[in-house]
Amino acid sequence: MLSRRKALCTALASAAAFAGISAANAAGEKPRQSGRNVGTDRDLRRSDRLLTDREALTVIRNVPHAVLSTADKDGIPYGVPVTPVYDDGKIYFHGAADEKGRKTVNMRQNKYVSLCYTAKDNIVQEEFAVNFVSVVVSGTVRAITDPKKKAELMYKIVHHHAPVKTDKQIEEYLRPEVNLITLWEVTPLKITGKSRNKKYYFDKLKD
Repeated sequence: MLSRRKALCTALASAAAFAGISAANAAGEKPRQSGRNVGTDRDLRRSDRLLTDREALTVIRNVPHAVLSTADKDGIPYGVPVTPVYDDGKIYFHGAADEKGRKTVNMRQNKYVSLCYTAKDNIVQEEFAVNFVSVVVSGTVRAITDPKKKAELMYKIVHHHAPVKTDKQIEEYLRPEVNLITLWEVTPLKITGKSRNKKYYFDKLKD
């Protein structure tokens, strides 16, 4: 439980730090996996627990939920759970089309965001610890406005989380819904993964 709180705090702190980064500094920057935090520019304290690029991407693709951290124009952070999907180097999630929500207002004011994915295998009571894997993605966000692209990506999101549904069922579900939502695209600038006894998590994925 302590590890999950720590992961959430890391995500919130990362989003707040991004409030002070200019778009010029971020332009052209490619996603990178390292033990150094963008914005705060500090080394990961436990570099021995750093996940590889492939492991971090595996977590992103398999953990169904994440905490999205945004910050307003004054740098005040705000975290909410989302259900994102990774596709072709980008991360997508949706929200209500209402522009008044705090999350939406923050992203309109400040395009820098953070996503924190956390998965755990078990709580090790005798060691006062948790076996876990977590990934923090830091990047920029924008709304998808092209109707065709929005519909295609929403189909991928629904199919990813509800693979038992047929194409027809998904299309019928999305037809009235697609205009009621805003689809957001995150371009990762930095991906950092961390774990404790990661074999418990990755071995389970192989089963």
